[in-house]
Amino acid sequence: MKTPSLTILIGLILISAHHPASAQHISEPVGFIKVNANASSDLALSFPLQRNPILQAKVVSVVGNSLVISASLEENELVYSTGVQPNHYFIRVHKASSDSGALNGTWYSIVANTDSTGAPPLSQLTVEPDGPQSLQARGLAVGDDIEVIPFWTLNTLFPNGGGLTATSDLDAPKARIVFYSQD
Repeated sequence: MKTPSLTILIGLILISAHHPASAQHISEPVGFIKVNANASSDLALSFPLQRNPILQAKVVSVVGNSLVISASLEENELVYSTGVQPNHYFIRVHKASSDSGALNGTWYSIVANTDSTGAPPLSQLTVEPDGPQSLQARGLAVGDDIEVIPFWTLNTLFPNGGGLTATSDLDAPKARIVFYSQD
């Protein structure tokens, strides 16, 4: 009598192991939104997401608006240069070691960087001042984590015009890109 119930139990275990509920589910990719736009129509859209960081590093020292990070960079690798470097970069304070964390998420445009020196490789970044206080005066400290991120530009959003029709007649444009102020 015990044999049939054991057979049923083993059968139920095998069925549940192959039941569709235990199968891997596949969904559409996440992290983007597909938008269909009708031709000759107005479409309001925005790009609120920042681009991916190209570098994460720890601050080794900071003086004024210059900081030394633990990274291997070439001279002015992070500075825009027509035909050479198409991106504009900024640093974002990823994790400040200060108790208040007031610098977390703040960002500063990179205006210069030196090549790597020493062992481990160290590079110096100079950022554009944000107001009268320097980055050092604002509280950036040794051990803080920063990210280097390229800015979005029209050319990175719409490479080679991205299908927008070019026009030289400002009175009769073929397409418009409008920027709304948050003020």
